[in-house]
Amino acid sequence: MINNNNIEIRKAIKEAIYKMDNKVFINICAYNLSTIDWRNLIEFFNHTYKINFKEYITYKTTNFIEYDKLLDFWNNKTDNGYMASFKLNNISINCYFNSMKNLELDIFYNEILKNNNLELILNFISTISTIINKPVYIEEENYNIENKLVEFYKDKILLIGNNK
Repeated sequence: MINNNNIEIRKAIKEAIYKMDNKVFINICAYNLSTIDWRNLIEFFNHTYKINFKEYITYKTTNFIEYDKLLDFWNNKTDNGYMASFKLNNISINCYFNSMKNLELDIFYNEILKNNNLELILNFISTISTIINKPVYIEEENYNIENKLVEFYKDKILLIGNNK
């Protein structure tokens, strides 16, 4: 759980989110992941959430993320792409496995500011950062243009977005 209960930081995060141009998705990303990071994340996801893991080509689904299939895809042993979806309480989260190096999650913009959802998401991101021991970012979905708004490193939060 995030120790920094500063109301001003949460208010600033909300403002940064309100100012986003793309109000469809918000990305949660981490970079330079290792296979150990992925194993730890997948174990966390599989044991914490009801997973819907889907292969793009065959449309087969399972209720857990299959690390070995991802490894085959990342090592170009198969053309099947994969994604997983799960719920954080009432918040839908999609996880895309396009690259071994990058964690790519997205959340619908309109879900992040409802009720107590922002607090749930901040704690979720902090947990991911702790698991992989790397910074995790809230980014604006901007179609291949990197746009980091907030950085999380374990229980620390840093606003880094451009204030439009």
